[in-house]
Amino acid sequence: MKPQRSLILVFLLVLIAGPLWAQQRKIDSLQHLVNTLPASDTSHIRALLLMSESYIGNEPVRARAYLDAGLRLSEQHGYKAGIALASLGIGKYHIDRRQLDSALWYVRRGLAIYKKLQRALGMGNAHNYLGMIHGMRDEHREAIAEFTEAARIYGEIGRRDRMAHALGNSGVHYHDQGIYDSAATVFERALRLCEEVGDKSGVAAQCINLANTFVGDSLKMVYYAKGYELFTEIGDSQGANHALYH
Repeated sequence: MKPQRSLILVFLLVLIAGPLWAQQRKIDSLQHLVNTLPASDTSHIRALLLMSESYIGNEPVRARAYLDAGLRLSEQHGYKAGIALASLGIGKYHIDRRQLDSALWYVRRGLAIYKKLQRALGMGNAHNYLGMIHGMRDEHREAIAEFTEAARIYGEIGRRDRMAHALGNSGVHYHDQGIYDSAATVFERALRLCEEVGDKSGVAAQCINLANTFVGDSLKMVYYAKGYELFTEIGDSQGANHALYH
């Protein structure tokens, strides 16, 4: 029997997490840099781009304004790292709107610059976004290749949290192609990494993914129960409902 398709992908790797007061304090600190530093200063530009990450999820128009301003200043002053960071941010903006051709152009632009600069984290993020784009186009093999490359890069620089997310996302596309053994293998690797770094949300997500891979297996309900328990513990009602009804 084919395992049911009700898996969880992890998309938002670069958004600011934490309590609202902590986010606001960070935004205030970044705004102070923007207000006090000249526009030609790379710290001013980077602050604009980092502020966009605070709004990309809930105020995308405001986020895009910061991204456009950061990109314009980066191009004007030859700040290559700023151009790359802005390009990935704009690419994510287009991904969220399923404007995939535009997303692809910006992400590829960012990746090319990060490669020249040898910035591994930026390269990993770009490959992860490319995996998202291919996945949204149902180009599963290409998505797997990009997520796998992202995971490799993250692993080399010790970012096990992001490595876990990329691996889990590749597992979804193995699953979609009916390659269930490979899907289970990468979900298990992602689960172990999430446990190592204390990412309860990631552990819960990979438990649900494993549950949907082990149809008819005694482990199925074990993974569902663990995922539900963790989602409930961290107050993720959407995740808990996903675990309960799938």
